[in-house]
Amino acid sequence: MALGITLGVITATACACTLHYPAKQIEEGRFGYNGALVGVVIFSLYAPSALTVFLIIGGSALTVFIIRFMMCHISLPAYTAPYILVIWAIWTLAPTLNLASAETLTSEKISTWGVFEGIGQIIFQNNPITGICFLVGVFISSKAHAFWSIIGGVLATLLAMFLDLSPTLILAGVFGYNASLSAIALSNGSKQWLAPLAGSVLTVPIAVTLMSANVIILTAPFVLSSWIIWFLKRNFSLTH
Repeated sequence: MALGITLGVITATACACTLHYPAKQIEEGRFGYNGALVGVVIFSLYAPSALTVFLIIGGSALTVFIIRFMMCHISLPAYTAPYILVIWAIWTLAPTLNLASAETLTSEKISTWGVFEGIGQIIFQNNPITGICFLVGVFISSKAHAFWSIIGGVLATLLAMFLDLSPTLILAGVFGYNASLSAIALSNGSKQWLAPLAGSVLTVPIAVTLMSANVIILTAPFVLSSWIIWFLKRNFSLTH
């Protein structure tokens, strides 16, 4: 997965540089992170092969065009929508492409009741240690974002328990990571609390709906809930 992340971010960044997209946006990683996600998800879903490497390179490059299109023609924040569209396309074509599934490695690990597992799932790692390390990195960058990532994940996990959703999915952090991302994206610092709380809660029914439709959820609940709250913030008062 580390190789997939590296290949994806290098490909996307190189593509943006070749196309002479704004240097500041490239330096901020705006074109690279969706490529990185393409890389990690493809290697988490499918066994490494020449074809999956090609899909990472092609998919990462495609996210650059999608991001640029959204920046220029769509008022909504791109978030992780570009990589979601690319992975959904690959996931749909996987049976036709005869992609072999990746091996699932299991190991004994501590449980944090889905809290830090959910934060780890942001980078598709069902491991609380990974989640803690990721949270430390977020804390170094922004204490407010670290705070909201925990609040969002805990809130969504409690809601999933209240709704009696799958305990296995809850403990794996499946309902937490999208809520953490939504809380971070909508927080705008620690002073605005209604929008990140609403966005976190909204990720749960969206995730359930996608799973019921047999669609791989990825970070779609985060993107959709954040877009909904973003729209409401522009038209109504959600700043308290």
